[in-house]
Amino acid sequence: MIKSLNLSFSNKCPACCVFCPQERGVRDPNYMKPELVEKLTTEANEFSELNAMQVGENGEAFTNPYVIDNLKIIRKNLPKVHINMTTNLICMKPKQAEIILKDGLLDGLQTSIDGHDAETYEAQKGISY
Repeated sequence: MIKSLNLSFSNKCPACCVFCPQERGVRDPNYMKPELVEKLTTEANEFSELNAMQVGENGEAFTNPYVIDNLKIIRKNLPKVHINMTTNLICMKPKQAEIILKDGLLDGLQTSIDGHDAETYEAQKGISY
């Protein structure tokens, strides 16, 4: 049985990390829509024993205009699943953070600091420290 599932909410990312393709999602950004998250989580609930859900990676989740809606669907359909997000946080808005915390939409958050100070971070990622 499947115990863990990873969903990429977006293929777009404003960072320019050395380990990602530079043109990722720039010309043709794709966003996972709530209808697909609803379908995937409903089916996963019926046919698996999920205990973990990873969202993000392979793009910045907060570039997706449906990120909060998608997280709410996952929490509703899979209430016992540990939801972890990978993000560089550059696109997260304060209101989104407030909703995530208030509604308990995430159990874990991963980010990378690819530099030992602001100068190396900005040189590595191409985004503001």
